[in-house]
Amino acid sequence: MTTVTHSPKSVNPLDLPEIRTRISHFLTSKGLACCARVSREWHASFHPLLWADVHIPESCISPTVPTLQKYARLIKSLRAAACRGNSTYFTLKGCVNLSQLHIHTRSRFWSMSAMADVPKMIREHSSSLQELELDASEFEPSTLMWEAIGRCSRLQTLKLLKMKVSPENLQPFLLACTRVSVLHLLEITLPDATFPYTSGPELKVVQDLRLHKIHNAEPERQLLFMKLCPNITSLYWRRSGFNITFPIQQVTCSLAAGAWPNLHSLDLFGDIMKDEDLAGLVKFMPRLESWRTTKTGFGPVALAAMGHHFLTIREIDLRACESLTSPMIQHLLYSIPTLEYFSADRLCADDILQDPVWLCSPRLKTLMLFIDMGVSKDVTSDEFKAQQMAVFDRLSMLRNLTVLQVSRIVAGPLQPPDMRALRLQLSAGMTQLDRLRQLEELWFIPGQVMEEEDVKWIIKSFPRLKAMSFYMHCNYDKNEQLHKKMKAWGKSEVVRPKLQSSSSDRATA
Repeated sequence: MTTVTHSPKSVNPLDLPEIRTRISHFLTSKGLACCARVSREWHASFHPLLWADVHIPESCISPTVPTLQKYARLIKSLRAAACRGNSTYFTLKGCVNLSQLHIHTRSRFWSMSAMADVPKMIREHSSSLQELELDASEFEPSTLMWEAIGRCSRLQTLKLLKMKVSPENLQPFLLACTRVSVLHLLEITLPDATFPYTSGPELKVVQDLRLHKIHNAEPERQLLFMKLCPNITSLYWRRSGFNITFPIQQVTCSLAAGAWPNLHSLDLFGDIMKDEDLAGLVKFMPRLESWRTTKTGFGPVALAAMGHHFLTIREIDLRACESLTSPMIQHLLYSIPTLEYFSADRLCADDILQDPVWLCSPRLKTLMLFIDMGVSKDVTSDEFKAQQMAVFDRLSMLRNLTVLQVSRIVAGPLQPPDMRALRLQLSAGMTQLDRLRQLEELWFIPGQVMEEEDVKWIIKSFPRLKAMSFYMHCNYDKNEQLHKKMKAWGKSEVVRPKLQSSSSDRATA
């Protein structure tokens, strides 16, 4: 008697809900809407994500408020423009999974009326909100707004842009900030007062502090605000005017006295900061992981002081620092084994080629420089071509690079930059870069003279490439032809970012 064995029925991967859910994270709202209409099973997989992230622009007429209310439980992130026509969106209730709320308005004339229902909406979702961003030009929140923010028990990130804090609401404002670990204050106006900063509540939870162009607050008052945040790990600061300077000496003295024991990341900007002052600052940093001091006087003194942090630094940004020389850049790249991000100005090819092996950090993922091939060389000579090939060979050793910039605008005189830049051409030895299989972004300034085969090779050799500089050829007509070729190859989005799909796609699902 023979037994009949039935082979198991093959399963289409798209029949599995977990596979469909995984795929849905890579689709635009338009793609999600199309997939949600295929079948009931597909609707169950794709429809929830279609409503997870809702964006309401100023001119939006769809989805309507009743439609949003119907799917309120699916909304996780809501970004809305506050204007007269959109204010009803802030009456939404029951968004039990709402974790991110971003509200902005361009006009100060609309701020007061359009933001009237926002405190109520924040209170309604105080148990779920984790990130709140309010961008309202010259809007002065009431005490109710600050109290509503203070009720958000799970709030981790608070970003306030272009708003005003009234003197009577300074204390409620500080109380509203006591729960958050990420506090970004961008172009806001603080009251002219000192007492609340010295006696107000400590913001002990804040770790990531950004003070960007704070108005009506002298550097000394901003220093008092920083001291309210004793546990910050990251500090970002930008001045609001030419007469405002970062209180670098006071901050250095505070660090020397033991303030901010967890601080490891600094992001500062301003040419008034001197090399010696930056050296004192870096010397007393308890630990250094990220150092971004663009357009400052960073030079040999600060570099020497940075030496005892070389085993912990992951990120360095020294753009537009005129005192930073090519040998100093080479020294930094050679000396920091943990480096993952590096950005500076001019690195000479002769410095890159001084050793047979370019001993950069094997962890390096982002490298942004102007690689200077020199001005005195004949670009058509065999010597110049050999030097370019050698530079490409050194770059190809950085196997983990995801972002590479080979030319950029630099501080100080550099003429002519297009003739000194590394040429991205196959004839120049660019083929050696095919070992950079992780590359996602490739940047360069105008002046390149790429041909069709050069661009085609780049697209083929870097399968993960998402972004590339627009100007591939210095001739306008030739550059336009290359863009048409990229469009024909289905790669136009690499140089021209895709536009966001319309939120109206949700209404058709």
